[in-house]
Amino acid sequence: MEEVVSPENYGKALQAVIANQGAPGIDGMKTEELNGHLLKHWPKIQAKLRAGTYTPSPVRRVEIPKPNGGKRMLGVPTVLDRFIQQLLLLAMTPIWEPRFSEHSYGFRPGRKAADAVRGFGRRRGTEAARSLEKRRNVVAFSAGARSGPEGVPGARRG
Repeated sequence: MEEVVSPENYGKALQAVIANQGAPGIDGMKTEELNGHLLKHWPKIQAKLRAGTYTPSPVRRVEIPKPNGGKRMLGVPTVLDRFIQQLLLLAMTPIWEPRFSEHSYGFRPGRKAADAVRGFGRRRGTEAARSLEKRRNVVAFSAGARSGPEGVPGARRG
């Protein structure tokens, strides 16, 4: 926990939250107010983190429109909770990052879905790639088999 609340980690986390901006949480605090809040309250927050008694605030629920016309719910944490999440992320990433497979791309720093596709292309011919290709072909065959004559779902052949 000492690394989590260290001055170096504090500075990096504060910069990241302010740079990311984002909407206020349930308490209405904006990212530009975070530094002043921390200057006033950091000793108490730091003590709660060290003691394991810090409790995050509830998230603010927001409805986000979906392209198809529906809506999905989004939870917006408070700026302070985002700061604490960033403190933890910065301290934990060096610990768990080396343990991930080199073929893992989800929610990893500096990696994106396009990298996963490129990585799969480089591995074509490996056992994992052949296995994935077989599964894809079985799913495609099964979907076609369920379609019956002229692609009519449920219709039986001969």
